[in-house]
Amino acid sequence: MSRIYPHIEEYEIGRAGYTFHCTIYVQPSELTEYFKKQIVDHLGDRKVRGEICLGTTKDVVREGLAAGIYDGVIVVKNKSLPAGQHDIATGCLQYMDHCGKGQPQFWITDVCRQLKAEPKPSVSPTKIIMGVYKDIARSIHIPELYLAVDQEDEKGHEVLSKHIYPDYGYKVDPDCDYPGHTIMKKTVLRKSKHRSSLSRMLTRSKKNGKSGRKSIKSKSIVGI
Repeated sequence: MSRIYPHIEEYEIGRAGYTFHCTIYVQPSELTEYFKKQIVDHLGDRKVRGEICLGTTKDVVREGLAAGIYDGVIVVKNKSLPAGQHDIATGCLQYMDHCGKGQPQFWITDVCRQLKAEPKPSVSPTKIIMGVYKDIARSIHIPELYLAVDQEDEKGHEVLSKHIYPDYGYKVDPDCDYPGHTIMKKTVLRKSKHRSSLSRMLTRSKKNGKSGRKSIKSKSIVGI
């Protein structure tokens, strides 16, 4: 298969009267410094309720880009809000064998919502970004989506693993052992009609046997 070069994909999604702008950074570690700075600004120092989301500072993102831990970065913005308001979801993906099963899994990581809008929009960009993950997985015939919930935060773990993620169709996977985390997965049943360059990149990685354990540092949807 010919090489898929690093690039950016952009498109819009309409839901319930809102317009969401979706940007996907493909192979972000190989993009130019200009776009790497955009990614650092999107992912680093995101504030939710006065705290940095998931502890991900700009330095952490720079280190992640240098180490190549991101296979893709996704940004979804609600474009329908008045000036001075915002509702943004950001997230990353990894295609790695964190479970030690001998073949890679499709991992959702670093998902965070930054909301400053009154009244609160009826459609969350988090819901949109989770759908983007699902569409990419379906387009390359990957049967499951995976995510990890940190067990250190007992209250957050309870809410995420028993309420929020199950609402998105995720169930605990007892067959994946990743210390300190509860692993959850969702079965993807249908095939997507849209096949992005990002999905072709992941198909190439799958054929090339890309595997191993990169950090899955962030594990939860924050600010839902």
